[in-house]
Amino acid sequence: MIRLVTVAIPVYQELRYLPATIQSVAAQDYPNIELLVSDNGMNGKRVPEIVAQNSSRSYRFRQNPATVPMHEHFNQLVQEATGEYFVLLCDDDQISANFVTELVAVLERHPEASLAMSSQETIDESGSITSKTVGPIPEIMSGEDCIRAWCSGQYAFNCPVTLLVKTTDLKDSGGYQGFIRGLFSDFGILVRLCLGRHVAFNSNCVFRWRHHKSSLGHASNYLEVAEACKQFLKYLDSEPKITSFAQAHPREWGRLRPHLVRFTWNVYFWSWLLLKDRGASVLNLTKAAFAMPLIPAYYLRIFRSLLVVLIKPRHSLSH
Repeated sequence: MIRLVTVAIPVYQELRYLPATIQSVAAQDYPNIELLVSDNGMNGKRVPEIVAQNSSRSYRFRQNPATVPMHEHFNQLVQEATGEYFVLLCDDDQISANFVTELVAVLERHPEASLAMSSQETIDESGSITSKTVGPIPEIMSGEDCIRAWCSGQYAFNCPVTLLVKTTDLKDSGGYQGFIRGLFSDFGILVRLCLGRHVAFNSNCVFRWRHHKSSLGHASNYLEVAEACKQFLKYLDSEPKITSFAQAHPREWGRLRPHLVRFTWNVYFWSWLLLKDRGASVLNLTKAAFAMPLIPAYYLRIFRSLLVVLIKPRHSLSH
């Protein structure tokens, strides 16, 4: 039986990369794909025209009459998917031609896994590779080990949005959460699906995540990133499936939660460094530094960085 796989592409207003995204789905060597394209940017006829010009596959197209929040748009696609498996592919990313075939195969070999992941490459605006995952990565690992590896950067994973997931598991998980600017929405899904389950990995296929100036992290200001971090930290202590796992496995959760907290504040620290690189004043950098809740490890890191900022001008004047 060749299972149906829904590949869903949410579209907003950045259309210059969409042809390559559509082409990467059209090139899949897997025979049973439902291509679902959704316009959330009120682009009129432009999106279906781009799809028709770049896909030899049949497809379903939907369009929101008005733009909805990103997480709501993603959840619309999940609810409309008819495939047994689901892949979310953003409108500026790409997948290798064997992506679906290889991930279906590894998930079929490991039915205990709730999702399958591929190798990852980060690409820039021109499509040049700027980073990639490093291995070897086990074909199957516990969900908790996957979270630890992701948070620690062990395999250099960067983006958790494009995975092969059992559609029923995704629907039962409660869908994508409404964190500000969509930050942590995909990672929240990953955490929920991993806990108490297994994750399969196939290094023979690739997800290419495009990272550029209009990417989510660059487009968000530091206050938005700080608020999203606070929301995610609250989510870790309140989401029913996570709290249920924590109660059933207190020792394991006690070891795992610090990794998630560190990962969260590192996301904000990266945002703060961008602010510094853009030439923000010492006053604004100091204000931004204190936007996070009281996390000792974070404040130790930020104090050290602030100290460098404060000392450097004096050092420059002395020379």
